[in-house]
Amino acid sequence: MKKIDFGQTISILANIGVIAGIVFLAIEIRQNSEALGVQARMERQNWRRAVIARTVDNPELGRALRKSQAGETLTPDERFLLDEEILFRIVNWEIVFNDVEAGLLDEEAIVLAGWRTVFHEQFPGMRAAWDRYKTGAAFSPEFVDFMEQEVVPP
Repeated sequence: MKKIDFGQTISILANIGVIAGIVFLAIEIRQNSEALGVQARMERQNWRRAVIARTVDNPELGRALRKSQAGETLTPDERFLLDEEILFRIVNWEIVFNDVEAGLLDEEAIVLAGWRTVFHEQFPGMRAAWDRYKTGAAFSPEFVDFMEQEVVPP
């Protein structure tokens, strides 16, 4: 009859416990990553709704935007309002870009066709504002390069 080594049995059980702990930790990390992805997608959806609401909730912004799109002359207040809205949108684009670069969002979060439409069609003064903001607004060089390569060219 073989004698059971108590120390060896405890060591084996401890190793099994460590392995089980590592497996459990891996499952927890995966679930956390999935939850963070869901949260990031929800934040992007909320941001998109907020952008739409900004024009609806601010009739002055809507009027300034329509005047700009019609090629009408803007008052200094209207130009300021549109420039601030343009800066708001570009800052949000940089946030999305940074989240994609960090792996928090999938690349599909950068909707290039939509960004190009906003840049070239919805905001006639966006190119001029971008040229002013791209160096003075502390955008990262990576984001500026991305914009210059992917969004700014017609």
